[in-house]
Amino acid sequence: MSNGVNIFNLNHANRISDSHIYKTQTLGFINVCCTRYLTEVIKIMIIEDEQDLLNLYKDFLINKGYHISVTNTTASNVLGDYEEFKPDLVILDYKLPDGKNGLEAANEIFGKYPFASILIISAYDSVKQAFNNEKKFVAKNIKLLIKPFKLSKLNELAIDLVNKQPNKQIRN
Repeated sequence: MSNGVNIFNLNHANRISDSHIYKTQTLGFINVCCTRYLTEVIKIMIIEDEQDLLNLYKDFLINKGYHISVTNTTASNVLGDYEEFKPDLVILDYKLPDGKNGLEAANEIFGKYPFASILIISAYDSVKQAFNNEKKFVAKNIKLLIKPFKLSKLNELAIDLVNKQPNKQIRN
C-alpha cells in the first residue's frame, strides 16, 4: 500500500498494520483510505560519565524524536536498568568510573539479552582492537563510534542499529 488514496473493503476500516494507520471515510459507495506513517517511539538508554556529553547526546536524540528512557553516569546497574526500561538501543561510553568499561557492560547485557542493540562510544582509538577482538560480539547488533564525531553520525548509527531489530524501523 502506498501513501495516498486507496480503495478497500469496509471490513478493513480503521485497522493498524505495519507502519501505517488506516482511516476511512465513506464517499458514496467507495471507501477512501488515507494513510500516514506511524511514529513509533524508539527508547534509548545512555550511559556516559561526562555529564556535558550525556546532556548533549540526550538533547540531540530527543530533538530527533527518540525517547530517552534512562541515563546514568556509571554502568554499575546496567543490567537492572536494561531490564526495567527495555530500551531499543543502549549507548555506552567505553571509559566509565566504576571499574566496568563499556565493552564489559555490553557483554553483561548480551549475556542475558543476546538480541540487544548497543553503540559503544570511545575517545580511545585503541579500543577498536579490543572491540574487533571480542569474539562474543560476532553476529551481535553492536557498533563502535570513536570520538570526536558529528552528531549526525550518532543518529545514523542509531537508525542502523534499531533497523536491524525485528519489527522496528526508523525512517530519516
